[in-house]
Amino acid sequence: MELTKKRAVLVTTPIFLQTTKPNKAGFTLIEVLITVAIVAAVVALVLPKFNNRNNEMRSVVRKFMSLSRELRAHARLSGATYRLVIKMPEEGNNKKEEDNEKYEFWVEKAQGQVLNNYDPKNPPKLSDPKAEKKDDEPTSPFSPDTRIIKKPEVLPGGLQFESVELANIDRPIIRGIVYVHYFPTGFTDEAAIHLQYGEKLRWTIAIESLTGHVEVIDEFRNLEDLRAK
Repeated sequence: MELTKKRAVLVTTPIFLQTTKPNKAGFTLIEVLITVAIVAAVVALVLPKFNNRNNEMRSVVRKFMSLSRELRAHARLSGATYRLVIKMPEEGNNKKEEDNEKYEFWVEKAQGQVLNNYDPKNPPKLSDPKAEKKDDEPTSPFSPDTRIIKKPEVLPGGLQFESVELANIDRPIIRGIVYVHYFPTGFTDEAAIHLQYGEKLRWTIAIESLTGHVEVIDEFRNLEDLRAK
């Protein structure tokens, strides 16, 4: 009988006297606003840097297009042979690691017409100005043309030469020194210069031999594919 009365009291207790625990799973309006503000601040900091980096990459790629056209024009007008020099890291290089990992490019010039004698079995290497020159070592007719590019330009961090394809070489060149020649006759080495940033951003700079036409493609495209289009 006494137990029944206690149950009756519990049942008839007014609902406004019963205590409830707050819902910890929910968010207050202030918490939501704070979260949104934090996300907006992070995006405001990161997005401009990403856009600036992307614009920087595209600017470098476009520069190769204008540089190629400029070299062809200079070669025809001056009766000289120009070449775009592309430097990629070499295997087994004993130089400092930071120097070895640089991707650079510059311009060289030689009087008259000089043919491309690139030998894939014996690729050219940078000469050391401090090293003593051998008597039987041939002198290169080319020298840097600082009027077009004052000094070797380094690709911005993250951007690299993935490979370079030349029509007279049966395989892509992925390390060392590569030359793309521009002759006084108006002809140019047919080439595909591949640039890469990270895993997703890739560009191909396609250079035609007869017309010197230059095209920038926002993806990897090898010479065989370029000829088939």
